[in-house]
Amino acid sequence: MRRTRNLLTALLLIMAFALVLTSARAQEGGEGLSVQINAINTDAFPDIMVVLTVLDETGQPLPELDPQDIQAFEDRAPMTVLGVESLTDENIGISVTLAVDVSLSMLGEPLEKAKEAAILFVRSLAPGDEVALLTFASDVNVVMPFTADKDAVITAIERLQAGGRTALYEGAYQAVQLAATSTYPRRLVVLLSDGAEYGNLSRARREDAFVAATNAGLPIYTIGLGYGTDRTYLSSAAGLTGGEYYESPSPDELAAIYSGLSEFLRSQFVVTLRSGLIGDGRPHELEIRVTGAEASGGDRFTFTAPVVVPLVSLPALEAEQVIEQTTTITPFITIEGEPVAVVYSLDGEPVAEPDEPPYEITLDPYHLTPGEHVLSLAVTDADGDTGTTEVTFTVAEVPPIVQMALPEGPIEEPITVSPFVISQTAGFSVDIAVDGEVIFSSDEPPFEAEIDPLDFSPGEHTLTVIVTDEHGHQSEFDSALVISEGPAATATAQELAMLATEAAVQTATQVAWETAHAPTDTPT
Repeated sequence: MRRTRNLLTALLLIMAFALVLTSARAQEGGEGLSVQINAINTDAFPDIMVVLTVLDETGQPLPELDPQDIQAFEDRAPMTVLGVESLTDENIGISVTLAVDVSLSMLGEPLEKAKEAAILFVRSLAPGDEVALLTFASDVNVVMPFTADKDAVITAIERLQAGGRTALYEGAYQAVQLAATSTYPRRLVVLLSDGAEYGNLSRARREDAFVAATNAGLPIYTIGLGYGTDRTYLSSAAGLTGGEYYESPSPDELAAIYSGLSEFLRSQFVVTLRSGLIGDGRPHELEIRVTGAEASGGDRFTFTAPVVVPLVSLPALEAEQVIEQTTTITPFITIEGEPVAVVYSLDGEPVAEPDEPPYEITLDPYHLTPGEHVLSLAVTDADGDTGTTEVTFTVAEVPPIVQMALPEGPIEEPITVSPFVISQTAGFSVDIAVDGEVIFSSDEPPFEAEIDPLDFSPGEHTLTVIVTDEHGHQSEFDSALVISEGPAATATAQELAMLATEAAVQTATQVAWETAHAPTDTPT
């Protein structure tokens, strides 16, 4: 299903992209402290892990942070701070996805310097940190999946070669997808590029990486090498996801940037918060304020609450709604992935199990008894969690539906007519009339009437069918009945023989009578 959550997030990011190209946050100016929310991880929802950077008045990272110094709010409602950990603790692993542009423009010194800087960065990571290496040019390649073996990553970096065009959007999107597969709570992407999207090779759209990163709660750190980069795209990718954007006019600055990034990542804090939200798959605003002895500061960031249990509603069916005609009900389902099972029940009995979107059900009052009913919907996800909803509605008493097909053209021979009836009740009666005169009446099937053209004069007549159900509701069907203008009937050979015999007898009788009563001549 195209999930509503993704559409809302995409809209949010596009609006932010149009308004602010460098940041998605409404960072608040503090009295000396600079606070930045870098990433939000909701894998353990309702517990939320927030990666936080706090700099003092001189721009240096705070060495420690006390939970009592932190206030957190979601949609302006207070949250509980469960704990704070410093990333200087090497027991807190970091998962890094290195995404490197290896297009033809990186050939020579740019790629060599980039490789040297990336190797220094990998060597600076803690033993428990893991790294994945991805390259992009005309194609995107996962050179090295996630591993804690830094020597293997370094060897893979040393072998990188340049060539091809630049599928920047696809590279960024695939890097985010790869990063999201890590089981580490602290995940991020570091992307280096010296150019812009070139050759229309990306299947991903410009904003897809931003949307995916926001949904996954991971930041993108971008490095623009040289003067031909898509600065707007790289700065937006960082600002909209909680990362940082770095510019390197020449390859010589790359080593310092990667080294500074390593120190920056280890100067952050992981703050664990308890959310009071339901997992609704919708965007929510998180605000964190840090108050020190002599300074304070804060930051706000939009995150998406995960769907822990499928959220189900039936917006097309209102409580106590009266159903008088066939009505299609389309549910609203918010779920992680696709439903494993969708089951509708009517008055406690399963009635439908649609297996593909939009998972609709049709309520037909002619197939339901009049009165109150309860429609329930249960949706189960891949984890076995089930979300349910139910709505009570009323089925109205509706009149029967009656139709009947007659032969085309004038009727020359006897026919049998039988109406088609749809009734809300099991019992009903049928009356059939021609020109207002009832020729058939019954309350038991089969409802069949014979029409003999000999019984009617030639020309057009009106045939009427009246159906009355057990509630007294009636429906009427009228149709033209045309009797042939030709001979009403053709006598059979036997009938002709009988008529001839009768005529002969009548003639003989007449002759005998006339003979017996003829006058008599008397001779004189």
